[in-house]
Order: sequence, then C-alpha cells, then structure tokens
Amino acid sequence: MEREKQEQQMKILMDRVREREEEMKKLEEENERMKMMMKEERQHQDKEKKKREEEFNEREEQHKREMKEHEEQMRNEMKKEREMFKDEMRQEKETVKKEKENLHVEIDRLMNRIENERQHHEMERKRREEEFNEREKRYQTLMKEKEESEEELIKKHEEEKERMKMMMEEERHNQDKERKRREEKLTREITEHEKHQREIQDEMRRERETFRHEIEQMRQEKEKLKIKYETEIDRLMNRIENERKKREEEYIEREKRYKTIIKEKEEKEREISEMKREREELEKQNLEERMIREEDKKRREREKQIGDEQIQIMKSEMEGIIREKERIERDRQEQIENLEKRLKEERIMREDQQKTLEEKLKLLEEQHEDELKRRQMEWREEYEREKDEMKKKICSETNQLSIHQFSKNSSESHEQILESYIQFVFLERPTMHFTDFHEGSALDAVSDKKNRS
Repeated sequence: MEREKQEQQMKILMDRVREREEEMKKLEEENERMKMMMKEERQHQDKEKKKREEEFNEREEQHKREMKEHEEQMRNEMKKEREMFKDEMRQEKETVKKEKENLHVEIDRLMNRIENERQHHEMERKRREEEFNEREKRYQTLMKEKEESEEELIKKHEEEKERMKMMMEEERHNQDKERKRREEKLTREITEHEKHQREIQDEMRRERETFRHEIEQMRQEKEKLKIKYETEIDRLMNRIENERKKREEEYIEREKRYKTIIKEKEEKEREISEMKREREELEKQNLEERMIREEDKKRREREKQIGDEQIQIMKSEMEGIIREKERIERDRQEQIENLEKRLKEERIMREDQQKTLEEKLKLLEEQHEDELKRRQMEWREEYEREKDEMKKKICSETNQLSIHQFSKNSSESHEQILESYIQFVFLERPTMHFTDFHEGSALDAVSDKKNRS
C-alpha cells in the first residue's frame, strides 16, 4: 500500500514537473517571439534611418544644383550688363531706363526664390521633427507594454517557485520518515547507490563538456559582435571624413567664384577708365578746334578792317554763325556731363546691389553650415545611443554566461540536483537548447530515484 501511495505521489510529481516544463517551454517561445519582434523593429528603424540619410543627401545635391544655376544666372546677367553698358552710349536715356527695370525685376525674382527656398526648407525640417517625435512615442509605448508583460511573467514564476519549494519540503519530510524506517534495507542498496552515483558523475561530466562547448560558442558570437561593432564605427568615421572633404571642396569653389566676381569688377573699372580717357581726348580735340577758331577770328578781324562795308556785313553774318556753333557745342558738352553723372550714379547703384546680393549669399551659406552642424550632432547622438545599446546587450550576455556556471562544481546527491534544477528553471531562465538538456538530466534522476524506492 505504501509503495502504491509513493508511486502515485511520484506520478503526480512527475505530471506536475511535466506541466511546469511545458509552461516553461511556452514562456521561452514567447520570449523568442518577443526577440524576433525586437529584431524586426530594429531593422525597420535602420531602414528609416537609411531613408532619412538618402533624403538628406538628395536635398544637399539639389541645393548645390540650385546654387550652381544661380551662379550661372549671375554670370549671364553680368555679361548682359556689359553689353548693355556698351550700348548705353548709343541709346542714351531709353537704354538706361530699360536696364534699371530689368535689374529691379531680376532682384525681385531672386529675392522671391530665396524666400521660397527658405520656407520650403523650414517646412521639411518641421515635418522631419514631427515624424521623429511620433516614432519616439511609439517606441516608448511598446517598451512600456513589454516591461509590464515581463513583470507579470516574473511574478508568476516567483509564485510557482514558492509553491514548488513547499512541495519539496513536504517530500523531504516524508522521505526522512521513510529513511528512519528503512535504514536496514538501505545498507543492502548502498552498492547499487554507489554505482548509480558513478553513472550520475559520468553524466555530469558529459554535461560539463557540453556546457564548455556552448560557452566557447557564446564567446565566438561575442567576438563576431565586437567585429561588427568596430566595422560600423569605421564606416561612420569614413562617412564623417567624406562630408568634411565635401565641405572643404565647396569652400574652395566659393573662393573661386568670389575671385571671378572680383576680376569682373576690375574689368568694369578698366572699361570706365578707358571711357574717361576717351572723354579727355575729346576735350583736347575741342580745345584744339577752339584755338583754330580763335586764330580764324583774328585773321577775319584783320580782313574786316581792310575790307569794305560788304565785308562788314559778311563779318556780322560770320559772327552769328560762330555764336550758333558755340551754343551747339555748349549744349553738347552739357549733355556729355549729364550722361557721365548718370553713368556714375548707375554704377554706384549696381555696386550696392551686388553687395546686397553677396551678403544674402553669405547668409544662406551660413544657414546651410549651421544645419549641417546640427545634423552632425544628431547623427553623433544616435551613434552614441546605438553604442550604449550594444554595450548593454554585451553585458547582459556576459551575465547570462556567469549564471550558467552553477553546474561546474555539482557533485552532490539527487536532492541537491533537483533543487539546482528548480532554481535554474524558475530564476535564471537560460536559453532553449541548454534548458532542454538539463531538463532531461533532471527527469532521469527523478525516475532513478523512483525505481530505487
């Protein structure tokens, strides 16, 4: 009767142990499923990050193209201005008015384009910030839900652990009573027990070897992770250096453009100096003509004194003609001076407009550089976050490896093996293949104990 009761109790215990094992398997499957979900989320985040980088590169290229087009337009406009400046001397007032109108229209168009670009850039920046905030909120909610589920699972494990401890204490109490009654029978079975212990020791040795093999595999995986981490670091550093080189090249190109603009200004000044020289030559010619006229006047006065009344009449007519010519020359000189004044005023206006355009270009370049710096800071922060996450993962893996070392010095009795198995199952939660191996060894120990009883 007692034996049947014991067998029934052992069957009940075995059924409970199997149920616990099935529950543990289910929990491990859930953990693996959660890990797969985390991996998919990481892959999704990596894809989004790559998309953002590609979009940023495309915008940079577009901005460079627009700057080049703007520079080409400025060059074309400067060429047009040169041609218009040459034609101004021929067309006088009408050409000057047309040039002024064209300049105003072009300046307004450039200002509108700059404002539109700035507004578009600000809208894109706001949209990216909103998307990033939404992703952060989603990630935080998911992490909270996962933490709550893990806490619930831990509570369930602790309750099951306490209940199993109570069951084990009851079993120990019953076993102590049976030992007192059957000490005589145990003397006969000592030899069998020793043999069984030897077999258990052999099994423990095998388990140690397998455990060492698994530890080596974990070390290899850790080394692979380190290599991947270092390669990612090198890749990021190379990308940062390439961006720095690009900025240097852009700065060199801007210097070249500035030099070309300065050369064009110098050429304009040379043309103005040539115009001044031509004007001086015209003045010299006019002076020579005046001297010739004065000599003619003196000669004619001498002839008038010698001549008759007819000669005096002709003299009066010639004087009228000379006065008309002088009046025409004075009007001509006044027109030339007015034209020179207008040209000077227009040249000053153009220089002021060029200065304003250069200042606006400088402001745009500074804004672009500030945005690049801000994005570099964001990339560095993301890079540091990923680095911290990788460090945390490596630390967690090393902690799991240190937990698995509880079975190295196991040369105890069947009861100690069961206790270590229960602690291992309900506290440490190792990986799937390793738990299956230890569960099989513990079940074999329980079945051997039942046969001996």
